[in-house]
Amino acid sequence: MRLLLRQPRNRTNDNKMQEIRIDLSVLVYRDNKAWIAHCLEMDLPAEGRTANAAIKNFMDIAKVQIGSALDEGNLNSIFFSAPAELWRLYALGKDRLQPISDQRKPKQVNRLSVRELAPA
Repeated sequence: MRLLLRQPRNRTNDNKMQEIRIDLSVLVYRDNKAWIAHCLEMDLPAEGRTANAAIKNFMDIAKVQIGSALDEGNLNSIFFSAPAELWRLYALGKDRLQPISDQRKPKQVNRLSVRELAPA
């Protein structure tokens, strides 16, 4: 995970606002009849009928989680690393070629890296 804190250029020193930019890794896999999109840095899974639906659902949940954490002034409250086994599976997965729309990503997410496990 990488957090970037930037000072917007149009702000004065009296009114500094930090811009948060986060890199996230998502593992997508099939679990019985559902697809799971599991964000490894947040240990946050989302489910869908298709892989794309699971990713969309994850991004919707992530927007709420990140927004709430920023509103509360506690961004660290949402970061809990997924179990090591999921990170290992992520390393074995294949990069998804279908791009993620920037309009779908939470605005604080700089890069969303999605890897998919091949069905067994």
